[in-house]
Amino acid sequence: MQNRWVLTAEIEEQWLPKIKEWIATNHKDNEDPTIELSGTELNPYILGELLEKLGYEEDTDSFAQNGWEMDFWLYFFQKPTENFSLCIEGCGITFELKLKKEY
Repeated sequence: MQNRWVLTAEIEEQWLPKIKEWIATNHKDNEDPTIELSGTELNPYILGELLEKLGYEEDTDSFAQNGWEMDFWLYFFQKPTENFSLCIEGCGITFELKLKKEY
């Protein structure tokens, strides 16, 4: 059985291009800037590692301030050329996982 907290080459190969493409998409004002990742093999830790591979840095304050009992939110610093930040959000009790752009 694979350790679900380890970013494998297979997960990286499958998800890194999809996330990179989603980040590059210019979402219109009326379009939801969220990618639904519930029900995938991704979890907040692995998704964070993928974002770090793309050059994002985790806001360690968000890690210390969120409610891991049920809901969670982890912010990643934006790159200097972007006008948004990224937020991994979800709920542990319902196993929801989303990646969201916040402008």
